[in-house]
Amino acid sequence: MTKKFTLSVILLMSIVFLSGCTVNLGNFEYAGDKDPVTVPKSTHTTVILDFQLGVGSIILEVNPTATYLVDVENKVSIREGSGGSLEEAEEVTYSEINFETMKVEFDSQDVDIQVDYSYAITIKVANNITLKINLRAATGDISMSISDPSITINSLDLETSTGEISLTLGVVQFSDLSPKVKTSTGTQDITISDVIYTSSTAWSISLSTGTLYLDIDDTGPPSNVSMTHEFDITDSTGVLSVTADLHQDYGLKITTSVSTGNVDIPGDGESYTSANYNSATQKYDFTISASTGDITFSTGS
Repeated sequence: MTKKFTLSVILLMSIVFLSGCTVNLGNFEYAGDKDPVTVPKSTHTTVILDFQLGVGSIILEVNPTATYLVDVENKVSIREGSGGSLEEAEEVTYSEINFETMKVEFDSQDVDIQVDYSYAITIKVANNITLKINLRAATGDISMSISDPSITINSLDLETSTGEISLTLGVVQFSDLSPKVKTSTGTQDITISDVIYTSSTAWSISLSTGTLYLDIDDTGPPSNVSMTHEFDITDSTGVLSVTADLHQDYGLKITTSVSTGNVDIPGDGESYTSANYNSATQKYDFTISASTGDITFSTGS
């Protein structure tokens, strides 16, 4: 994913917004930055990030030395001939939900109308907090990278209509029962490495047209707590590539379905179950389906 923004952002395409409205975007020129939004540290230990973006990009990362709770930069580009201005572009806001919870939000306010603004948003959060994350973009990219054991993620929902999602989760506390990652047209590049799960999870990863690269690394010995991590992966047209490097004591089940395309997974056929699946205290269960495309699944080196 390209994280650099030039002075001229050229987006010549027609998109279908979440509302189903088709819009020709035109050319965008960089206009400047809105004033940064900085949420100071206080009693708040939970942060809700709710960002709804029409055109542009969202980057989320942790700053372990931050003296703030959240800091957001918002770079604005304006469509040529629109008459838009930097002053009229939308701003990031924040509000206190309660003594422990702060909400930081952004809504580009341009669904169903001619898009006049493109936003490049960078969100930096402090460590030692709990995050509830809802990031959506109609046309654009979402990049999220968190690897800090003092961070707890108890809600994760990422979605783009046209664009790329890049998600990297390292050693982080994870308690969302049903995380979701969705794209309509684009690529998903997901790396999940040594995540500290506090409960079973049921991941929903879906694409309409595009490619998925999913890399899971969980090579530490499983605990005695029974958990099953389910991954429901669907794609209408594209390539689904999964690598799971797991400790030998984890149970593994793979079920695939493809109408037109090839399947390459451990064992023979379109399904696989490890010999220790029923007896394992911790399991990974993958259901992978595509209408037209190829499915590959490897178990690491």
